[in-house]
Amino acid sequence: MTDSDKKNYLFLLGGGTLFGLYVLYIYGPIPQCQSYMEFADKDKMLGIENAFDVISNFPFLLVGLLGLKKISQSETLKIEHENLISYQLFFLALVLMTFGSVYFHLSPSNDTLFWDRLPMGVSFMALVSIVIGEFFSASKGRASLIPLQLISIMSVSYWLYTESIEASDLRFWVFIQFYPMILIIFLLMKFPLKYTHKIGYWWVLGLYALAKVFELYDKEVFDLLSHKVSGHTLKHLIAGIGVYILLITFEKRRAIPTN
Repeated sequence: MTDSDKKNYLFLLGGGTLFGLYVLYIYGPIPQCQSYMEFADKDKMLGIENAFDVISNFPFLLVGLLGLKKISQSETLKIEHENLISYQLFFLALVLMTFGSVYFHLSPSNDTLFWDRLPMGVSFMALVSIVIGEFFSASKGRASLIPLQLISIMSVSYWLYTESIEASDLRFWVFIQFYPMILIIFLLMKFPLKYTHKIGYWWVLGLYALAKVFELYDKEVFDLLSHKVSGHTLKHLIAGIGVYILLITFEKRRAIPTN
């Protein structure tokens, strides 16, 4: 694929992003489900409310810290060093996401949910910047980071504002959750990656999609597993495995020589 082709696709992706936001704008508000915070597993353990939904976040903390450590060790990870801040922000967001989610699950409310969703959105958009850097160029990935982060922060802030005026609207948060998946799938199918182990991205996408299914069927999974583990707890664990696999592929892959 020529540089001209890549440039055309990059413009197409930029236009598609703006078009997706426009479609959501004209679609109208998507209210948050009233029962969203009624999680199935409310067990208390060692003085911790909603214990398993809290504790199951710690894989994100471990992966985030491990990723930051490996980034600090020269040549440990095969990454685009010109876009280093995106990788750092991705793993840092996993650490912050742990604390945000723990804070939320200890006392579910819109205010605590904001601090769960904020680092989650940061991690999603940092990953988008990473894949742009790896499929197009590191400089383009770096240039995309700030605009993508602004979109992420505004989407979560907008949702919280609409909750405060009793006009709940999740549409832009929905975009932040699913846009990265669609974009990465498109890039994986259309572009050659600069590195081996492209499968790492497929793993993280597949496990994230599975995690969302377990989140959706939180109570049903809890009932099926005899009230031992809920779907939301498994969501955390499965998504944590996904980002760990991605980290391992960053370490094991190698650059593919260009012709």
